[in-house]
Amino acid sequence: MQYFVSTDGGFNGGGGCFGRQGGQKDAQLLDYARLRQGLSLSLSLAAEDVATVTRDVVEELRLARPNAVIELALAGDCALVCDAGSLAQVVSNLVGNALQHGQGAVTIRVRGEEDMVVLDVHNRGPAIPAAVLPRIFEPFQRGESSMSLGLGLYISREIVRAHGGEMEVRSSDEDGTTFVVRLPRRRDDNAPQLLSTLALARTASG
Repeated sequence: MQYFVSTDGGFNGGGGCFGRQGGQKDAQLLDYARLRQGLSLSLSLAAEDVATVTRDVVEELRLARPNAVIELALAGDCALVCDAGSLAQVVSNLVGNALQHGQGAVTIRVRGEEDMVVLDVHNRGPAIPAAVLPRIFEPFQRGESSMSLGLGLYISREIVRAHGGEMEVRSSDEDGTTFVVRLPRRRDDNAPQLLSTLALARTASG
């Protein structure tokens, strides 16, 4: 799957609920409206490799922002039953925020653990203000960028929650800011079959 990242940090996914026409802001407003009505986000689940999804988005961001330093570290088995397009949106939002507000390189780590896949995005620079930190994931917090609707982090967290995962942030002047996403490996009836299919595809391509 290919993802397309615009030069202003916006994202259009090649699939999932974010592969819409009309721009990222329209998509965010539509998703916000669904969530406010108590409706869930629509996910198109398949066996995916979160490492591959992240690498694809990082490559597009590097092309869109050639002067930015984006470091990527991958470790372990990152196979997951998920919506690749939605997770790509999460990666794009987090890295975009890090580039907007951080200093120096942005570091992205994806690692597979026994029961989950963990993604973290880190940047150096001033800490998120203490008054902002408790509501950083609330909608219409314009600290994300001067041109944003303030919905990116809110929707990103809801995407993670829709996958049964969690997102948190820690921030200090000494250590910088790190957003951490934890995605559990699904235990439903279809997950083992889907992940086995992905493993066979990897073997065939290798």
